[in-house]
Amino acid sequence: MSKGSGNSSEMPKEERDFLSKLFEAASKGQGKLVQRHILEYSTKNNTAPAKVLSGSKDAAKRTALHFACQSKPNNEEKDDIVSLLLQNSNFPSDEIEALLGQKDEDGLTPLMIVCQHMHAKTIERIQCIINIAGSKASLARSSVGGSALHYAAGAGCSKEVIHLIYEHDKVAINSCTSQGATPLHWASGVPPANNFSETLNALLDCGADVNPPNEESISALIFAAAGGNGRHAEILVKNGADRGVLLSGGITCFHIAAEMGLVGTLTALLEIDDKEEDKENTVSAKCMKLKNEKGETPLDKASQAGHLECVKILSGEKDDISAKTVMDKLQEEWKQKQIKELAKEMEKEENNKDNAEEKTEAPSQETSVDDKAKKTASSLLANPPVISDEQKAKADEFKAKGNAHFTKKETDDAIAAYSKAIECNPMDATFYSNRSATFMTIGQHEEALYDAIMCRMLRPGWVKACYRMTVARLALKRYEDAAVSAWEGLEIEENNSDLRYLLKRSIAKGKRDHLEKTEAEKKK
Repeated sequence: MSKGSGNSSEMPKEERDFLSKLFEAASKGQGKLVQRHILEYSTKNNTAPAKVLSGSKDAAKRTALHFACQSKPNNEEKDDIVSLLLQNSNFPSDEIEALLGQKDEDGLTPLMIVCQHMHAKTIERIQCIINIAGSKASLARSSVGGSALHYAAGAGCSKEVIHLIYEHDKVAINSCTSQGATPLHWASGVPPANNFSETLNALLDCGADVNPPNEESISALIFAAAGGNGRHAEILVKNGADRGVLLSGGITCFHIAAEMGLVGTLTALLEIDDKEEDKENTVSAKCMKLKNEKGETPLDKASQAGHLECVKILSGEKDDISAKTVMDKLQEEWKQKQIKELAKEMEKEENNKDNAEEKTEAPSQETSVDDKAKKTASSLLANPPVISDEQKAKADEFKAKGNAHFTKKETDDAIAAYSKAIECNPMDATFYSNRSATFMTIGQHEEALYDAIMCRMLRPGWVKACYRMTVARLALKRYEDAAVSAWEGLEIEENNSDLRYLLKRSIAKGKRDHLEKTEAEKKK
């Protein structure tokens, strides 16, 4: 008898070879070959075939039947492998039932594995297992508390599969895993690329509770919205999902749908109250006014994420222009709020170090460098020059030379090469970015800022341009302007650690500079 082991090298070679052949054939759906391997082994080792099948396991405690249940149908064979192993092998019925009850290391039975793989033979395999084991097979639970119905729902099975399993395990329809999830949760929370609408409707037809079965559970609606699956969220809303549930942090499903850009979900959430006479006291009206712990309403979340259609729905604006005005205003307010909060955070950190400093609101320090760069870039954008392929190729050659010089710390030659590249193709932001970096290394900070602004104007969505501007402004002691450009970069790439560090550094240096100036004024 072959037993799986955590270390297959400890197993005799004959055993390893047998298991390898057995599981490979089962994985490919080759039922006849699996039978042959079992018969050969049982004859050679004087062991009953059923014992060989049930006792041969891999390190994860999976038998050949587990592998067969996850295999794709093999069109080259007349009988499906699962039916062949369970019905046509002349194994004793009690041993077949025991085999169907065996679990792998995750607590998965053969039926649970079948339910995870949807194809033309799925329902046939399920029916075969249930015909033999009855409710025993469907009533089993995995290590996390999942039932066969959970696994079928999570795979987006057909309504026929849902009804078939439900008939043999009605309790599973609202049973929870150790994480508090029902089959409806498992079907609802899949990524938006999946459309499990048929599965959801089938579960609801069978009596799935659209709202959490206990207070500790998160609703299936929240699962769907947080996963970005608007189609699933709409089905749940239309079937009576609680729209007013408040999560920790003051978050509602309206906040989540707004942040995820789920236009259909927001529409469905609001339509429920369309016929109510007292609009101000509806669930929708209350949730739209609710602020999370950060002070954000659903409209704020939609604006920050740039979801214009969601802004239109939540603001009540009828056209794109008006909605865009609302969105821009809220985005600017949020940006300023975040900068102020980061300033407070830095102030708190410094207070803890007995180095308290005041927050400054210094005006923008735009200089002739800024004006010159913006005018030049605006002119180029308004009247872009015609650049031939030959000029572009030459520009790239000069850029390559500049990079080589920069690597060797030949800064003057690098600047000259990048300048030649700009002459050939003044529309490529990377040339200005590289020259800006070179100017910074030799302390020519205004020249570096000029190129950084050119880079930002020519390629607004490039986070490196914001980085270049921030570094140059910091060097020029334009601390608030540095903080603004760092913040703009974080709006493009919110997890950029370099810009977040520079933002805090800009705020800290700005406060320190303000304190020094204040102390100097007092001494006069």
